[in-house]
Amino acid sequence: MKGTQLDRVRNTAAVLLDVLVTGFSYYLAPFLREVLDPWVRSLAGTWTFDPRVYHLFLPVAVVCVVVSLWLLGCYKLRQRRPIRETVPRLLGALILAHLLLILTGFYAKADFLSRGVLMIFLATNFAGLLSARWLIDHATAGRTRRRIIVVGTDTPAIHLAEVLAREQGHEIVGHLDPGGTSMIDGRRVLGTVENTADILSRHTPIDELALAVREPDTVAPAVAAAEERGIAVRQLVLPIANGLHRVYFEHLGGLNMLTMNASAADEMALFVKRIIDIVGGVIGLVVTTLLVPFVALAIKVTSKGPVFYRQQRVGLNGRTFTIYKFRTMIVGAHEMRDDLAALNTMKGPRFKIENDPRVTPIGRFLRRLSIDELPQFFSVLMGDMSLVGPRPFPIEEVQAYSGRQHRRLGMKPGLTGLWQTRGRCDLKDFSQMLELDEEYIQDWSLWLDLKILIRTIPAVIFGRGAM
Repeated sequence: MKGTQLDRVRNTAAVLLDVLVTGFSYYLAPFLREVLDPWVRSLAGTWTFDPRVYHLFLPVAVVCVVVSLWLLGCYKLRQRRPIRETVPRLLGALILAHLLLILTGFYAKADFLSRGVLMIFLATNFAGLLSARWLIDHATAGRTRRRIIVVGTDTPAIHLAEVLAREQGHEIVGHLDPGGTSMIDGRRVLGTVENTADILSRHTPIDELALAVREPDTVAPAVAAAEERGIAVRQLVLPIANGLHRVYFEHLGGLNMLTMNASAADEMALFVKRIIDIVGGVIGLVVTTLLVPFVALAIKVTSKGPVFYRQQRVGLNGRTFTIYKFRTMIVGAHEMRDDLAALNTMKGPRFKIENDPRVTPIGRFLRRLSIDELPQFFSVLMGDMSLVGPRPFPIEEVQAYSGRQHRRLGMKPGLTGLWQTRGRCDLKDFSQMLELDEEYIQDWSLWLDLKILIRTIPAVIFGRGAM
């Protein structure tokens, strides 16, 4: 069975087992709740159980779990994952699934979903899902191992061979030299591409040729020999620039397009991110609306000027939008920048002052708890911003960007980000902030967004690094 086919079989089996395990854990939870009743009652209180209603909620539980596993990448086509990567993904997915289940149960007034039942469901489901993945890995052990010849002898080819052998568990038979310049030692380099047919015959069986070359024309003999024998051929995509590390294929009117991007390119994941932004924006605006009377009164009583401050900021790929915040500075603060330039503590195009004299007393309190940022949930709801992303900066600061500094505009700006959880306003150099933004853009995933949102909560509560 070919690797890609086996990957699909593994993932199909994972989905089916996840459904079965989740259903079993769902029905096991109330049983264990009764067995552990005295201990659980002390933690979760009493509860009422109606089996007829409980049965009807099973599809909701299964959908929440499977969708959460999918969102956090647990069903990506890939070989065996190391346990250190599997455990946090599964745990994060189940926490997300249970949050969705709690929200659904709250709106449906499902009293039977007690805290005790949910805790037991979480524990048993996690153990079951982890066991299911162990079973799949061991059931397919050996079947996923392929004999591969790597075409290429330079650094990318050597790195590809190491990844295929170390992370995927395949056997690297050797390399083919596309240029005829490498020393052929019979082990690492088997020969040149012109002799591919003979090499394939000598080293039978061969399951795959992995191409790691920049000029496809140089390996035409190797591809032709593989095609004659029905051997799979895979091409390593070598980006034309180091930053264009996200690669995906598109089909446009019968044409195949290879797209390389420096920022997130998974349209489905970005769609889910937008849904999360809409939900978060609505919740955030509700909270903001409740606080507006109190914050507005505090601002008006302590300083002259409007309650809200608005400014043009730069967002995704250079688009401009209006950002809204509770005013924390005196009126005319922006016009005082030139007079205070000597006090700027931030290296680069960013402008920051420690103990800024323009900030009002109530403004310092609002900033310490990030209350001044709450009106930005409106920008999140409108689609100009996201809950997580690089911070949006004023137009004049972005105009001072040069070179790779523009790269931080490759994703939609956010209310929080890596800067929020790793120092906030303590950063003194714009290059440090840029490194964090590039790290976020390069490693972006829904799982990363979830971790940042969770870490933001204590950072805001304790006001770490706030000015």
